[in-house]
Amino acid sequence: MSIKINLQYLDTILFMIIFDEMNLSQVEYWFSPFISLLEMKEDERKLILYNKNSNCKNSDKYPAQITVGDNVLFVGTVNIDETTKDFSDRLLDRANVITLESVPFVEMKDLFKNKKNTNYTESFVESKFIRSWRRTVDFPIDVFKDIELKFFDKLHNLINSFDKQKGVSYRTLQHIALYILNIPEDDKGQKLIDRSRAIDIAIKQRILTKIKGHQEQFGRLIGISDGEGIKDSLLYQLFTDDLAKNVSDFKLCLAEIKRKAEEMYYNGYAS
Repeated sequence: MSIKINLQYLDTILFMIIFDEMNLSQVEYWFSPFISLLEMKEDERKLILYNKNSNCKNSDKYPAQITVGDNVLFVGTVNIDETTKDFSDRLLDRANVITLESVPFVEMKDLFKNKKNTNYTESFVESKFIRSWRRTVDFPIDVFKDIELKFFDKLHNLINSFDKQKGVSYRTLQHIALYILNIPEDDKGQKLIDRSRAIDIAIKQRILTKIKGHQEQFGRLIGISDGEGIKDSLLYQLFTDDLAKNVSDFKLCLAEIKRKAEEMYYNGYAS
């Protein structure tokens, strides 16, 4: 698809440049030219693309420098975890950091229902090859019952209260949904893994693996165990309350929580 823009009115159009995952490396390493430019007056805001004295094959099409006008906005998406770089004060002095609020999964399911008759494109993209041998749906969240989504919300809120960078992401929920959707069947069409057990397996493999750290941070969440009972574990309480019992018996998750609680007891750290 090509878009034709009348150059006569170019400075009246608002442009937004999006940098996805912009802090996988230190932002200042590659964004520093923009940081300096954006503090200049508009007519002085020249971004150098290449040395004008160099032998550039497409110099007749692309100028050596361009002006960055007031109608150009720069927006970046970031994650804050052990794989990314923190922002320096130098950058924070020049930018607003907007933290998006999470939407409860039950509400998200209703939002997607309203979008089914629109041209909305699901962000979860699969290749044609994968679709040829694996069941999929346009809105994976539809796979879940409301009571299951309420449990995922409670689990997310609990984990997130101890670490704002952890919890149950929508991407995780998508993959769990596809796991449930693709449970193998026998020759009679019966699922080889019960739905409740599949949820138990998926949570143990995809969510509980993220909960690791020192007793100072996660002791109250995981609890401690000397090999017998678990004490002071909010996570254990969640997986054994009435809501959880309507989703699964969570035998695998409870065993994993107990293992982490024993590590917490002996080592002061859970992996």
